[in-house]
Amino acid sequence: MMNNKQRWLVDIWVYLLLFAAAALGFWLALQLRTSVQFSVIVLYVRGNVWLMGEADVADKVTTAILICAWVVGVIVVEDYLRKGAAKHLLMKRFARIFGPELLVLFLADLFNLLMLGLRSAGWSQWLLLAGELLIGVLITRFGHKALTPDPSPQNGRGG
Repeated sequence: MMNNKQRWLVDIWVYLLLFAAAALGFWLALQLRTSVQFSVIVLYVRGNVWLMGEADVADKVTTAILICAWVVGVIVVEDYLRKGAAKHLLMKRFARIFGPELLVLFLADLFNLLMLGLRSAGWSQWLLLAGELLIGVLITRFGHKALTPDPSPQNGRGG
């Protein structure tokens, strides 16, 4: 059983990790919005001025959907992290959230880069993409490996 001071420290960790996941999720929502804008402009509008109104509506609908998804995601992640803290799995659960967020952010950034053209990318853009991919894979791997049951004979699953 935790005393009040320990519980308070765990709550601080939960909210710090929640803030990190929420901030990355918000950045991801912005990048996904940009990806949808690129797609609508390149694949639908194609320079037709008369279709810009429809593109604006698509942008507003996309923004509303992404904001609602972000709010729901923050609520779900907060509950998931709290339950993980109670089971002493806080960092592992955080990794299961943060790693895939980074990987989806990598895909969104890569898509945006491809839509702008590869020649428009400077070395910092490539470094950012490499960092998102590498860190995302490592964190995701940590989260999934850490929660996988041990196949040793001691727990009755191994052979």
